[in-house]
Amino acid sequence: MGQPVQARPKRGSRAVRALGVLGIAVVLGAGGIVAARAALPGPATEETLAFDLQAPRLAVEVGSGAVTLHRADGDRVEVRRTVRSRGVEPRLEEESSAEGVRLAAECPWAFGASCTVDYDVRVPDDVALEVRTSSGDVTLGGLAAAAVDVRVSSGAVHLADLRGPIVVEASSGDVVGERLDTPSFSATASSGEVRADFASTPGEVAIVASSGDVEVALPAGSYRVEAATDSGDERVAVPVDAAAAAVVRVEVGSGDVEVRPR
Repeated sequence: MGQPVQARPKRGSRAVRALGVLGIAVVLGAGGIVAARAALPGPATEETLAFDLQAPRLAVEVGSGAVTLHRADGDRVEVRRTVRSRGVEPRLEEESSAEGVRLAAECPWAFGASCTVDYDVRVPDDVALEVRTSSGDVTLGGLAAAAVDVRVSSGAVHLADLRGPIVVEASSGDVVGERLDTPSFSATASSGEVRADFASTPGEVAIVASSGDVEVALPAGSYRVEAATDSGDERVAVPVDAAAAAVVRVEVGSGDVEVRPR
């Protein structure tokens, strides 16, 4: 018997396979270019706005972008909005109504597009402040507010020289408070550190952190302290009195707890 003859692959099939590989490479390369382009910030466009307050309330809602609030010299809400977009434009809702001033910015999703909206706002005293961001840092400084309510999905929260009751919720990001003058401070952090420094004695401090260290700095005085961590060290260095009017409660899942004099 003769030797079996091996079939040679047809040139056409090799060409088809080569074209297929080339096509995949082109698609992947194009996708990489689009993704890289989307990662680049678009050109910045700034606009300045001003609103009269019909009610003492300011609400800021941002999908992607930073929010900064300062104290205004006058009685109007002064806004500087910075948009950086490429391939898509944000949806903006900015108005003053009987419920107060509302600033809202949402960037619709589009493949290969990028979009952020930053708000820098000056606010008069004695206004209730509400800030909501999905992705972006929040900074509040030098404000005498009727109340402060900040909720962030991804981003850091920095509070400095604030007066008024404070509530903060951060899913991913640190919460830092400096020189706070508040009757009550509540902070909840899923992943991130919480550091709170109080310029005056707070009536109540309540901090819950799932993963991250917590540090509380307090003025001289006695406090009723309840501090616990499931995994980490606990250090309480302020005078503790079970009958004290000022209460500090700290609960940590994984991280250290320190309550100390400022």
